[in-house]
Amino acid sequence: MQYKIIYFYLLTIFVTISSCTGKKKEVNEHGIKKENSTSLPCGAIPIYYNSDSIKLIYFDAIFNDTDNVVIIWDTGANRVTMPNLFINSLNEANRLKLKIGSNELTYKEEIYFSDVFNQGIIARKRRKNILFTGWNLFKDKIVEVSYANRYIRILKNSNNLESYECIPFSIKNNKLFTNISVSIQNKTFHIKDALIDTGFNESFISDNRQLSGIDMKKSRQVPGLASPDKNPFKGNFLLADRISIGNMHVDSIMICVTEMGALKFGNWTFTNILGNTFFENFSVIFDFRNHNLYLKPLNNWFELYGSHPFYRFAEDKE
Repeated sequence: MQYKIIYFYLLTIFVTISSCTGKKKEVNEHGIKKENSTSLPCGAIPIYYNSDSIKLIYFDAIFNDTDNVVIIWDTGANRVTMPNLFINSLNEANRLKLKIGSNELTYKEEIYFSDVFNQGIIARKRRKNILFTGWNLFKDKIVEVSYANRYIRILKNSNNLESYECIPFSIKNNKLFTNISVSIQNKTFHIKDALIDTGFNESFISDNRQLSGIDMKKSRQVPGLASPDKNPFKGNFLLADRISIGNMHVDSIMICVTEMGALKFGNWTFTNILGNTFFENFSVIFDFRNHNLYLKPLNNWFELYGSHPFYRFAEDKE
């Protein structure tokens, strides 16, 4: 039996770097594919993916100076989730100390202990050393994300970004939102407060109330799975003419429209989510200090990815 799965992860973190140059392609000690660009800038922290179709941001870090951990950075989340085996490992102030590349960070906000992410849904095998954090791991910092060259980097400031489009985002209920437009079937929908979510593997998802009046017959329907709560939903996948954010846009990109209204993850409810398949078309900088998102389109998108952006989904076989 074949079925399709959409992956959502609402939580995050990071990787160490050994050099600024040289190409490496390997599997790390956790069995996850790892690839470094041929020319990483100094200070860059390599990222790697679970697979070529599940492009969530993984990197390595060191917890409490002793434990090597795998981290997923998810800007759709706002807390750290740690395995239960670390429940007695925090310091007296209940602070999380991490070394990410050459950067030492102390996380002072909400920490949640659960083994839910260690049960195979991330790397398809049970992991006891995977941490998830939200955007606020880098609160008040400026973070560059290169999907093309597979690295992240903490910047000192936001100077010399004239070639980027600066797009403000807002923080509401400790989550990141921005305004976008979606053009499809000769209609343009202006979406207020789309969630900026690097824990979402696809381009954009909404529901049939937000994008009313579109012809669902011009789509293919695939059952989906929303994790970690495993709430099933039906998704209709349609080719959008354009997704726009500020003056930046991506054309001919697949989006998902659900038939069940807003998406629910535990106590969280979302109606519009903007994810990695959109952002991978750009060089991306998150300025958490000034609440700005910087985007610069990739001129060599076709060389990097080989075709127009399209809806990516994982195929599992049983």
